[in-house]
Amino acid sequence: MSNNRMKRMMDTAKAKAKVFWLLAKKTGTLWFAIDPFRQSAVIAYYAIFTLPALLVIIITIAGVAFGAEAIDGKIHGQVSQSMGPETADQVREMLLKTTLKWASYSGPKAGGSVLARAMISFSCSGVSIWQLPRQRRR
Repeated sequence: MSNNRMKRMMDTAKAKAKVFWLLAKKTGTLWFAIDPFRQSAVIAYYAIFTLPALLVIIITIAGVAFGAEAIDGKIHGQVSQSMGPETADQVREMLLKTTLKWASYSGPKAGGSVLARAMISFSCSGVSIWQLPRQRRR
């Protein structure tokens, strides 16, 4: 290899390293500017309080689609395998009471049931909503 070719390769490598450093620096600056630790705490907060309600909605819909017994057996098996049979029995009892309570909302209580389900669905959607940066007007 000639010295000129070697020099051009080194200059190219230096230029690429400089571009990489500038990109990493800008990325880090923008990352910390949006306060990612606070954002992750907000997402965790939403998840803790909305996932149980979302789980009840999903189980209710899946129970209608696939049969309550099949869903109950699947959930019981999964919880039993990961947390033990006692915990699985407790989860089964809680879900049974909750789904029976939801299923009993009919007649005059149906309007409240629809409103409650809409409110739970709206609050559950807060987990997936991300704040997008606003574009500056020129």
